[in-house]
Amino acid sequence: MWYLLSRLSPKHLTYLMVAHFLVGVLYHVFVAPPPHTAEDYNIAQHLIRGEGFSIYERGPTSAKGPFYPSLLAVLLGLFGDPEGLWVMVFLQQAVCSLHILLLYRLGVVWGEETLAKGAAILFALHPSYLYSTGVIENTLWATAVAIGWGILLFRRSSPTGKAGLLLGFLSGAMFTEKPAMGMLMTVLGLYRLRRPWGAASRYLLGWVVIPLLWSVRGWLAMNEVSLTKNYAAFIGLCQSWTQELSVSPRYTISPEYDRIVDSLFHLPEKEALPHLKRLAIQTILERPALYFERTIVHALIYWTIPPRYHGNFSLKFIFVRLLPVAVLLVLLFVGAYRLWGYRRDMVIGIGLVLLYYTFFYSAIHTLNIRYKLEIEWLQLYLCAGVFLPKSPGAASRTLASRV
Repeated sequence: MWYLLSRLSPKHLTYLMVAHFLVGVLYHVFVAPPPHTAEDYNIAQHLIRGEGFSIYERGPTSAKGPFYPSLLAVLLGLFGDPEGLWVMVFLQQAVCSLHILLLYRLGVVWGEETLAKGAAILFALHPSYLYSTGVIENTLWATAVAIGWGILLFRRSSPTGKAGLLLGFLSGAMFTEKPAMGMLMTVLGLYRLRRPWGAASRYLLGWVVIPLLWSVRGWLAMNEVSLTKNYAAFIGLCQSWTQELSVSPRYTISPEYDRIVDSLFHLPEKEALPHLKRLAIQTILERPALYFERTIVHALIYWTIPPRYHGNFSLKFIFVRLLPVAVLLVLLFVGAYRLWGYRRDMVIGIGLVLLYYTFFYSAIHTLNIRYKLEIEWLQLYLCAGVFLPKSPGAASRTLASRV
């Protein structure tokens, strides 16, 4: 398999990307259900009606970042509803297929062309990402930006002044849009550009733009200086202790607690947020051992299947999510073990990022499958280690035998 990958060229991956896009279009035209909508769609509807960045009947919101609902509102305004939703789906399919070349380019920048090709192929075969193109939310856009950002950050030449500003701007924007991803990008960017000081200062100058604007908007609309999605974190943590959304009855508190969380959820955010902050902190401080245990359980769930999907044995769910999770877990351990003999630094670096993501979501909530999709593309590089020869010496012998 390694030899076959060595014969694969970027042109072949371009053909694969085009084929992936066409398959996705055919899937959405003939097979897929209508686009799945949720909070972003509701915010976009409010924007179209001139009611500001608001959600449901709760008024102004910071539960979602500004970019995706705004783009969706533009598409709905231009093409109508539901036509605008389908335009978004096909745009997302294009972004999804673009990941194939992005993953290849990032792997090449890291100096591992075999892994780059392997990860690109595994992504093309990954049904969960193809399915997610029909879900109206921002995961695919965020991962595409993150991979492109990584290519710009880790390329061999030092980023120029404009590149530093762009890297900072994207990190700050992602911090507002996807906090887990944004925090990681911020730290990696600062570490990479720490010298000279001019590069770091340009990075910080670019970073502050979107969080500052979002904070001003939060102060004016909700009396809350919020650099990112504060409300989403606090409501998610509190809801994770309710009977309806907890991963186990062991991690519930009381019917009264459930009623309090539900009543706060239906209040306008500017009224509910101070109470949610206190309730979330109080919930953790009153049961630290149970919270730690719950976080460990959440971590295991993050890498498997959330309980809300248990009992779903439809063929669609088995092939779109259950089977890919199982296959990728096996490939992860086998691939990482083999890659360890080549690039320990890469295994450790990617492993630390995966642990960071696991801890971030486990500390708050692991309700949705899409949380794992934010980082599953990175897991594919370790999985692609299965395509490497058992040792560097075996690679040389294979090449010699082919000559």
